[in-house]
Amino acid sequence: VGGAPMLPSGRRSRNPQAAIAGVDSACDARPEVSTVWKLTGSVAESGESIAIDFSPKGGPKDLLGVWEGDGIKFPDGNKWTKVPNGTPSRRPASLATLNSD
Repeated sequence: VGGAPMLPSGRRSRNPQAAIAGVDSACDARPEVSTVWKLTGSVAESGESIAIDFSPKGGPKDLLGVWEGDGIKFPDGNKWTKVPNGTPSRRPASLATLNSD
């Protein structure tokens, strides 16, 4: 999660932005950089939900995910679970510094 974006008025938005990166393939080997997709999202002020723009992957622009104890749950029942200490062994070798924490 990054800082809140600057508004045209020169003030900052109240909602921090999230940068999400991932791959669609099974995680049995390090992926190629070319297979990594990137999405953005806006975290609610409460920190309990996030609206993610899935349009780069052909999905909805503002899909709402809700924090449920150990991850983000989406309306279709899919859940992204937080992995303690991230997943450094599943990052592309050239993106070894990418942080998932």
